[in-house]
Amino acid sequence: MPDPIDAAVAAARAAFAAGDAAAAFRALEPFVSALPDDERLALAWSAMLGTVPSGKTLATEVERFAWHWGDHPDVMANVCRACVAWAAERPLDVDVPDDDPVVQGAQALRRCLEDVRRVPRAAPLFLELAQGLTAAGPRWDDDALEAFEAALDLAPTSVPGWLAVARHHLRRRRFDKARAAAEYAATLEPPNDPVHWMLGVTATAVGDGAAAADAWRALGHDVGTGDDGLPLLEAPPVEIVVSGRLPGGAEAPEREAVEVVWVKPHSPCHGRLVTPTVHALPVDFDDRVLWDPAPLTFRDVDGRRVPRFDALTVLAPGRAATWRLRGTQPARGALGALDAHLPAGCFVYVHDEQVMGGRDAQAIEGKLVAPRALDRAAVEAHLAAAVARVPDVTAELRP
Repeated sequence: MPDPIDAAVAAARAAFAAGDAAAAFRALEPFVSALPDDERLALAWSAMLGTVPSGKTLATEVERFAWHWGDHPDVMANVCRACVAWAAERPLDVDVPDDDPVVQGAQALRRCLEDVRRVPRAAPLFLELAQGLTAAGPRWDDDALEAFEAALDLAPTSVPGWLAVARHHLRRRRFDKARAAAEYAATLEPPNDPVHWMLGVTATAVGDGAAAADAWRALGHDVGTGDDGLPLLEAPPVEIVVSGRLPGGAEAPEREAVEVVWVKPHSPCHGRLVTPTVHALPVDFDDRVLWDPAPLTFRDVDGRRVPRFDALTVLAPGRAATWRLRGTQPARGALGALDAHLPAGCFVYVHDEQVMGGRDAQAIEGKLVAPRALDRAAVEAHLAAAVARVPDVTAELRP
């Protein structure tokens, strides 16, 4: 007769692989009292923790597993990995408090590994620790680098290890070091797809368009060369997360602001913004941006699964400037009529439309996009002339 726990674990893993985490946990719940003592349950349950609904729940689970299984490296690696997955949509530059589950999961794994460093399987475990410390934010950077060093001391020819180091440096914007690690990984064995990916991203980051194009072609992409010397390919728009801390652009007055914008990819890891930002950020419409090509998440838009990425740096300013704008319109979309009366390269982008006092008229907030060659006085003059030609519309640049 099949062991009931074995059957429950098999059912849970099947449900989890199919994307039904709730069903997976339901399969194990009848045996939860055995969780502190049964390795099968501990390994299966801990592997699914990245799907729990709240940080509070995850923190409770981290504490429970650290108490009962704190000396089991595979279980604690599962816990650390789950915490990283749970926090995957966080911006790169966010430092989290010590009681955050990501910090707690990494510290629990670190305590476990203090006694197993020379176990043959320890190198991958130190990589898990390093990635957990990376997810905990920039203030843990030295600790993460120490964990990467420990992993590579144990497995100095590990291609996944060197690629993990390259990605860590990439995420911390140390692009020269990221490229050096990727290039070293390429010497260890014939480059595979993950190596080509990292070679492409890091070459783009340091401005080596020829090497980046070679890497993308090795992955089957049909790439040309853009006017900036970097790769250029045809791809549908994607989303990126940008913040007021994004380096490479102008100093941002709203450093803590975070928002999602659309970009037109020029390669799998860089492109230009095609929507103006809501906030005053270091990046705006038409600027060229590098992003981490590992998707944070996906969402369905008009039947297409659109990936969302984390921006790494501004590569170059665009040819446009944006001016914050406010106004009114008699009905939704009416302000768009201004575009026909503005000079070439100018258009109005509406971020927010609000009905005023229950009437059809709407108050709008948005931006006016114009060529950089036009100063504020010229833009204001063109806007006033356009407003005069469109009935029942008002618009002015904000201070």
